[in-house]
Amino acid sequence: MAESLKCILGWERTGTCGPRTKAGRSVAPRPPHGRGTHPACPQWLAAICALFALTLTALADDPTISVSAQQRYPWNGLVDLNFTITGTSGTKYDTTFTAKDMVGNTNIAMRTICKSDGTAAAAKEQLLPGTYNWVWDAAADLPKDFQCDRMTVTGTAVDMPYSVKFNANGGTGTMSNESFTYGTAKALTANAFTRTGYTFQGWATSASGAKVYSDKQSVSNLTQTSGAVVNLYAVWKARLYMVIDLSSGANSSKYPVSYLDAAPSGGFNVSTYKTTKLVLRRLSAGTFTMGGRATDYSDATDRHLHQVTLTKDFYVGVFEVTQKQYSLITGSNPSSYKGDMRPVEQTTFNGLRGSTKGAKWPSSSEVDASSVIGKLRARTGVTGLDLPTEAQWEYACRGGTTTALNSGKNLTNTPRCPNLAALARFGYNSEGGQGGAGVGDGKGGYNENHTTVGSYAANKWGLYDMHGNVWEWCLDWNGPMPSSAVTDPKGPSSGESREIRGGCWALSATRCISHYRRAEPPNSGYNATGFRLVVNLSN
Repeated sequence: MAESLKCILGWERTGTCGPRTKAGRSVAPRPPHGRGTHPACPQWLAAICALFALTLTALADDPTISVSAQQRYPWNGLVDLNFTITGTSGTKYDTTFTAKDMVGNTNIAMRTICKSDGTAAAAKEQLLPGTYNWVWDAAADLPKDFQCDRMTVTGTAVDMPYSVKFNANGGTGTMSNESFTYGTAKALTANAFTRTGYTFQGWATSASGAKVYSDKQSVSNLTQTSGAVVNLYAVWKARLYMVIDLSSGANSSKYPVSYLDAAPSGGFNVSTYKTTKLVLRRLSAGTFTMGGRATDYSDATDRHLHQVTLTKDFYVGVFEVTQKQYSLITGSNPSSYKGDMRPVEQTTFNGLRGSTKGAKWPSSSEVDASSVIGKLRARTGVTGLDLPTEAQWEYACRGGTTTALNSGKNLTNTPRCPNLAALARFGYNSEGGQGGAGVGDGKGGYNENHTTVGSYAANKWGLYDMHGNVWEWCLDWNGPMPSSAVTDPKGPSSGESREIRGGCWALSATRCISHYRRAEPPNSGYNATGFRLVVNLSN
């Protein structure tokens, strides 16, 4: 709604002299016909009662502005601008003044306005409701030959605009900038960004900040700067579990991938997640000490201790890949000891990643399209699927512990430790264990050799069988451990054998602890070598 107020307060020529005043200068009269000079016209100064026609305009429903403008007397080129803005308390409005030659119909810039605190006013000021007393140095702004009979001064107070720019902050998608008005509440546009493996939480005012605004929240007064662009950044919460649905089988072109914030009510240790669905848990980046400790068992010594920092989150399989899952991916099962929910074995590094592109790690993370991981990447669209690095494997195995076992305990008896028997199928709770000393415990339905995944206790991160059952392939070439701190290690650049970790169903306790290492040629596989998947993330 537009409103206007007018008051006739300015000047009008009464003689032959027109105003030609600049700040700090005397008034010079204009001679007739523009020729010659005349002395100053004090009688003109005294007679100036000319007209200021003050038009006061409010361009929005909320603010109104009322102004009175009065020239100084005796005339010294200054005009008092006394105005009042009426609007919402606490809301700032864009306020401007303009002058217009009503005869020549030309605008006159009002550049020289002094605020009550003595500072110069900007061309556009953001002002709160209230009364203001400013001064315009008209003489400084008027043209030298200005002879206008009447001038209009307009004061305008309008709502202060700004815009909001939405930043995906790691997500994908597009959202247009949204216009806002200071003092007016308005709901944020619904989020349209997505990010794989994350749930949208709301908006922050910085890329790394905490959530400040919820999706579609009504907001106001996000800035006090007219025309400003306010950046809001999407806040994401990492989803804890990734689930790959393999049920469509080896001939499928696509495996659906979903994410969960928590385990289902019955947990993951059920047949579904050991056969038709493959579940991985997200682990946060972190720092840990890799290697063996003298406290691991009675005659142990510190071995290869060094600090490792992993800078990126990653997902890791809750279980070793089972025979059923492997057959759904490849259409075959190479295992010696059959059982749908037992870990697949007789796997080779080259079979899992490929013997051409897949053999180039660590110089390349590519895999052969015909390999097991190549097929999984193609059917899921998850390019980060891979085997773990040796550092990722030990980080996942330990689950924050510094002991020989991921339960927080060390070995009490080096060949057949009861602490390990609670966590793993190994040589002394399997009838097929080395030396014939094993006594099968029947867990998972099998007395002999490996058994159903998830038959023993998980570590505190919910990962099963990190000790025993079957060896698990890692990416690294075999080589000496670092002797100092490292970040995101990838192992040696070349070698003859690849690392395998975790021990297996045939070995004694000391070979199934968190730091124990062994290596096999990449084309070698036997009835105790399986694997566990990870998904590397780019964050």
